[in-house]
Amino acid sequence: MTAAGQDAWVYYFTRARDDAGGRKLGACHVAEYPYAFGTHDAYMLTNDIDRGLTDTMMSYWTQFATTGNPNSERTPDWPRFAAPDFPVQELGDEVLTITSPEPELCSLFEEWNAGRD
Repeated sequence: MTAAGQDAWVYYFTRARDDAGGRKLGACHVAEYPYAFGTHDAYMLTNDIDRGLTDTMMSYWTQFATTGNPNSERTPDWPRFAAPDFPVQELGDEVLTITSPEPELCSLFEEWNAGRD
């Protein structure tokens, strides 16, 4: 998206539930869905950290759907994913901006994608 001149925001979900099932699964693929959509099932241990992360993520997603930018006055600043640092928003026990945790993987994807032109 950024190479095409469009804004992009990238997140890195790291929250694992504080119960045995959460520790076993960790922050696996699709684990962020209950947070983004506020759909924590009764069998999921949901504590204050989970509720706070849910509020933040729902605000980000709603703001992005409304304006094309996830940032608002109600949420921590989420910088655009752009050179040279390619910042990523970590969504976990805390919400904070980090350096992209997988730059080598992103480089491989960019090389693969460039070869498709």
